[in-house]
Order: sequence, then structure tokens, then C-alpha cells
Amino acid sequence: MKIGMFGDSYIAYINNSWISHLNSKCQDYKIQTYGKGGSNLFYAIDQFNQAVDQRKEKYNVVVFTFTWHERQYSAWPYRNAQYCAFSESRKFSAYKNVNGINDPGIYDDATNAEFIATIPKFYEYMYDDRWTRFDYELEVRYILELPDRYPDTEFIFLPNTEHARSIAKKHFSNGVLVDLAFETVSNLESNAPAPLVPGEKINFGRDRRIGHLNQNNHRAVGELMHDIISNYQEVKNKVYQVDFDKFDMIFPTKSVSET
Repeated sequence: MKIGMFGDSYIAYINNSWISHLNSKCQDYKIQTYGKGGSNLFYAIDQFNQAVDQRKEKYNVVVFTFTWHERQYSAWPYRNAQYCAFSESRKFSAYKNVNGINDPGIYDDATNAEFIATIPKFYEYMYDDRWTRFDYELEVRYILELPDRYPDTEFIFLPNTEHARSIAKKHFSNGVLVDLAFETVSNLESNAPAPLVPGEKINFGRDRRIGHLNQNNHRAVGELMHDIISNYQEVKNKVYQVDFDKFDMIFPTKSVSET
């Protein structure tokens, strides 16, 4: 069974992650991941289109994560890598050509430094959240409609944020939508290093967990995904309800004023 995975850091790591736990469940699983930490949703769409439409990859199962809507994208690999580094508060400063392709406007360390400096300025002066959310919703809908275009492939959708979860539940009709938000799991995990603040860079660089989950939750996600894949026809076209009792999460108690 060939499985293709597309998205960001929650789906990027083969080793010591929920993907490795999933892989251990069945010898027939052959998993390829195109996830990239810090990437935006169009990056996942672009990677899928390149794999399936251009390279003619055939997958039995395709998994998408729906990442943060604020993230930026560039078709130029090096510039896109800088955007990804910014999203995860990673230092990524040395200039180099990627695959021998020069990124227009970046020729050396000096112009590279200029580009890095423009990213926070873009968010300060040019970023428009209303337009970005509108565009993001169109991208989520595009992904959710892929099962109609590829009826022989089984699709599973994993939202990262509560915003993505809400949009996905609004437009979902085909495949399997997992009713969780990775961001929330990471925030409520015991011994989480710092909250993933909505709309901000992920954990301000303080999160050193592989895929932003501890091993207990990687195991829980791996088991959840194995259950979906093994019973796909039974859960197809449904919002899959997650048993959070199997996760390592500390839920906040209600205050007196809330009761």
C-alpha cells in the first residue's frame, strides 16, 4: 500500500514520529512524505500536483495536513525555505543556490540578508488577514475536492488549527476528515514547552519536539491513522471522531464563573 503525505512539520518526519508508529503497524505500508516544516498550504498542493500529475505517482492513500493560514509561499525553493524558517523561528541565513537554480533578487549573502529583513516588514505593513483567510479557505476546499478527481485514492485530512478544522468541517463531503486540531493537541500536551499561539510563529522557536508532539501522542496519532486506513470503507465520507482519552492531554478545568 503506497501512502503519500503532504503538508507541514506535523507530517514531515519519518523517524520518531506518528508516521513511524503508523509504519510499524503494517509491513505493506510504503510511505512517502513531502511535508516541510514551516510551509504554507499551497506548498502542499503544489507538491501533490507535481507528484501525481507530473511524475504520475500512484497512491492508494493520500494524507493532507491543513497548516496555519498566515504562512507565505514562493515558487523559488531558496526563498520558500526562508519563509519556512521564519514561520518556525529557525535561523536560516547563509546564501546558497538550491539545485543550481538562482533565486531572482538573491545573489549573495548581502542581498539574502535584505530579503530576510523584508519578511517581518511584510507582516507589519502589507499582510492582510481577511484576504489571506479567504484565499486559505479556497485552498482547503480545493484539497477537500481531490477525492472527486481521484476516486481510486483514499484521502485523509488532518487539520492543524481550530480555524482549519472549522473550515474543513464546513466544506467536507468526501474522504475522511479527522476531527482534531494538531495545534490544540500540542498546546494541551503535558509538559508542553510553550503554547502555539494562534497567528504567531510556532512556539517562538522554543518547541523542540519532533513534529510538535511527544512520543505518547505520536503513538496515539499513529494508531488512529492505522485504524482509519484499515477501516476506510466503514468511515469513508465521515468526520472521524477522536477518542482524546488515548492522548496525553491536560484539559483546563472550568472556572466558577463558567459553570
